[in-house]
Amino acid sequence: MNPTPILDRYPIEHVNPTSLKNYLKDRGWSEVPFKNNNLIKFKSPAPIEDDEYIEIFVPLNENFADYLIAVESVVDTIAAYEDKSFDEVFSHILQFGDRIRTSIPTKETEKGSIPIQKGVLLYENARDILIYSACAEIDPSIKKFPRKLKDAIRCIEQNLIGPSGYGSYVANIYCPLDRPYRKDIYGEYVTPPTRKIILRVLRGLDDVMASTIEENPEPIVKNYSKGFNSNMCKSLVNILNVGGDSGININAYLEPTYPTPKDINSTFGLPPFSKRYLEEAISLLQDDEEPKLEQELIGFPKILNRPKTEAGKGIFKLLTIDMRDVNPKTVLVELDEPLYKLVVDAHRDTNYIRITGDLQKVGAQWHLMNMLNKVLRFARMVDGQIIINTKT
Repeated sequence: MNPTPILDRYPIEHVNPTSLKNYLKDRGWSEVPFKNNNLIKFKSPAPIEDDEYIEIFVPLNENFADYLIAVESVVDTIAAYEDKSFDEVFSHILQFGDRIRTSIPTKETEKGSIPIQKGVLLYENARDILIYSACAEIDPSIKKFPRKLKDAIRCIEQNLIGPSGYGSYVANIYCPLDRPYRKDIYGEYVTPPTRKIILRVLRGLDDVMASTIEENPEPIVKNYSKGFNSNMCKSLVNILNVGGDSGININAYLEPTYPTPKDINSTFGLPPFSKRYLEEAISLLQDDEEPKLEQELIGFPKILNRPKTEAGKGIFKLLTIDMRDVNPKTVLVELDEPLYKLVVDAHRDTNYIRITGDLQKVGAQWHLMNMLNKVLRFARMVDGQIIINTKT
């Protein structure tokens, strides 16, 4: 059986002359004067032998009958010269940016498929690694973030999911970079935020590899400010769980327009037992005590089936509403009998409440403690607006 032609396997019609020219110029190909107005001639950055250079002719008119065949030939020639796959060159021409590729090479995935729940977990945790890497770029001193920062989420919203490959389940995440790029006062390219996030991930993976070889979580822990924080470690553990006994492979394809630091590796094969050192690092990167955050919360009180404690106090869950918070919290609150009765009334009348205190996370659950002034504010929703009344 003959292999499927390239034109049938790749959306070459989406490649325009500008993207081809940008790719070649970014990689040092030089434009050569040419008389034909329908073509641009390029010469390779270096000779292949002696004084012999590779020459490429980029078509300028997308309406020509042989445009797709000409583009295929150009991409094929570039791939041969750069010693890369057609797929890698093609993806960089279509999307100016970096790419993180995670593959699970198991018998289960030889046909390129994977159970839906595992696929969801893989992409969710790959996304979370990037989000918490962005969090660390905002504040590298934090070992564990209590939640995803909104600015970090916005930073990776432009990322894209790419097509899978054949022979294993492949998760491709494309991280677009800014163009045109900026230079500093010394004429050096300014590293864009998206690239910094990727470099942090790659440095963290290097530390994971070192911990696996040394059988010690210390490389991860001591380098958390430049590599993996606790949240990133947890997300990678979840990805390793998807890989099961086969482990996972992670490769990065970095856009060469922005120089890559010499200490950066881009190919990683993580065995399943890497999880052991990641889990140890997670425990070592935990703060001794979760920070207490004085905060005023608004939400709807949910009465528990067993609301009373032995001390006669009532406990309820506050389902918070906070437009500033991407992930609204469910908070446990304990009140004395008179105030708790007011909360029960608010629940019965479908009213919201506001309450101020110290917000603290204990394990996986948020608690509101030391309620300030023991004041409850009751509210109701009117035309999308929350109207506040106060009772003590």
